[in-house]
Amino acid sequence: MKFTLAVRATIGALCLSLPLSVVAANMPKEGRLEFNFCFAGTSQHSEVSPHLAAGSFEGLAALHTTPPGGPFDLQGARCMGTYTFIDGKHLGTGYCVHVDPDGDKWLQKWEAGADFSGTWTAVGGSGKFVGMQASGAFKPIGFVASALPNSAQHCNRNTGTYKLK
Repeated sequence: MKFTLAVRATIGALCLSLPLSVVAANMPKEGRLEFNFCFAGTSQHSEVSPHLAAGSFEGLAALHTTPPGGPFDLQGARCMGTYTFIDGKHLGTGYCVHVDPDGDKWLQKWEAGADFSGTWTAVGGSGKFVGMQASGAFKPIGFVASALPNSAQHCNRNTGTYKLK
C-alpha cells in the first residue's frame, strides 16, 4: 500500500507545474500563481522488497488556476521522472514541459520529498517564456484510484511566483 501511494504521488508530483493563460496577451508580466496540477500517467516499477523500490514514470497533466482564468490557466504538460522508495521514504525528481495555447513552452524541474510535497523551478522556455523566472511549492490534494495497472492519477496544489521578461 505504501508503494502504490508513492507511485501515485511521484507521478502527480512530476507534474508540479505552472498553468498557462488562455488570453496570453493579457497575462501580467509578473505575479503570484495558485493552481491545481492534475496528472495521469504510467510507471515502470522495480520492487526489491515492500520498503525498497525504484522506478520511472511518464504522463500528461492539466493545470487549472484559482481563480479560473489566472496566469498560466489551462496549460498542458508532459512530465517524466524517477522515484525511489527506501526504508519507507519516498523521494522523486523530474521535469515537465509545459505548453500554452500559443504553443510557447517552458521547462520545469521539480523535487518531491517523503511526504510527497516538494518544490519546482522554471529552468528555461520559448516565446513569451524566454528568460522567465518562476518557482514555487506543491502539496498533494489527494490520491485518485488508479484506473489501470501501473498507472497513477494525482492532483497537487501549487503556489508560487513568476516574472516574464
